[in-house]
Amino acid sequence: MKLILIRKIIGVVLLGTFSQFSMADNASSATEIAGIVASMNHFAS
Repeated sequence: MKLILIRKIIGVVLLGTFSQFSMADNASSATEIAGIVASMNHFAS
């Protein structure tokens, strides 16, 4: 019973860690895309 509880806790911790990394990656990607779009609009003809 104790082993099952420990496995569940480890699973939740790992899931939380990976989700934090993916959210950070999405935020940096959004910033990068916004910068590219802004630079394209900067040199409008």
